[in-house]
Amino acid sequence: MKKNLLLTSLSPGTGKTTFTIALARKFRLDGLNVGYFKPITDRTEDTDAENAKTVLGLDDDVSILCPVMITQFEYDMEEAQKDEITKKINNAYKQLRDKYEFLVIESSPTLNHLRSEEHTSELQSH
Repeated sequence: MKKNLLLTSLSPGTGKTTFTIALARKFRLDGLNVGYFKPITDRTEDTDAENAKTVLGLDDDVSILCPVMITQFEYDMEEAQKDEITKKINNAYKQLRDKYEFLVIESSPTLNHLRSEEHTSELQSH
């Protein structure tokens, strides 16, 4: 049975990347066929996927491990762009899902990162 584990945080800079890669490495050392996935990054030079690839000895392309870069400034995009991004993430995920029995998935910097103000205020009112 294929499994996923999503790691996220309530605030940035908490060591989520270090913990995610260390956990995946522990699972790999225990003999599990584990992969790493970070669907979205918000940094133009995000080395998290490159570090995961190196530390875990993965042969996947970094563009599959971390397929999408969206900055805060690009969040207000057209629906067609959202569909394209969703498709890109889904395609990368399917490639990794088919290859690994277990995926450790690193989220954006925080749980609410890249969430629009409309959705954030909607969540806070419930």
